[in-house]
Amino acid sequence: MTVAAQDAADVPGASVGAVLRVVHEPAVVTDHGAIAADSIHPHFAHAKTRAVLNDLAAIGIDYHDVIRVLEDEAVAKIEASWADVERLTHQILTASPSEESP
Repeated sequence: MTVAAQDAADVPGASVGAVLRVVHEPAVVTDHGAIAADSIHPHFAHAKTRAVLNDLAAIGIDYHDVIRVLEDEAVAKIEASWADVERLTHQILTASPSEESP
């Protein structure tokens, strides 16, 4: 759970904005960031990179398998966090006024 979502969960009567802020934070990257389409694969052709990948393969470490596992774990964590945001948003939006008051 993200810090903002946790804050909203821990504070009675937390505002919907506290939860929704979590949803809108990624927009900062899309609005102001520059992410290269592929900053990894162009370096595979370099001799040093190829040598390191070959050395890893020689000791049983498959680069593509490592990347797949990292991506799968990252997606699972993002999905879990998103489920927390949805659950908290639903709780806040459906809470009766008496539940929101301290």
